[in-house]
Amino acid sequence: MALQAEHVEFYKDVKGIYNEDPKENIHATQFDQLTYSQAFTTVKSGAKILHARALLLAEKNQLPLYIRSFISVDENCKGTWVGKGANLLKKNLPRYEIG
Repeated sequence: MALQAEHVEFYKDVKGIYNEDPKENIHATQFDQLTYSQAFTTVKSGAKILHARALLLAEKNQLPLYIRSFISVDENCKGTWVGKGANLLKKNLPRYEIG
């Protein structure tokens, strides 16, 4: 990869990837981690959290994706890892504060 990135972060208005739209169902379950295939299936079934091509390119390059909220940036907002993110969960990733 040209940038030598360890992962790519996507900041969204939700805390991660859910089994349903959390704006329509407050009881939707957030996923901590998904495989590329599971995330692709979720996107193809209508979730608008990521573009399918982004998932395909990430899988092709084995680049983990991290989906998290730009609204909730506290320690309790775990986000969702796609791909090999479990390895990155063990690292102390930098936390960025907005404002």
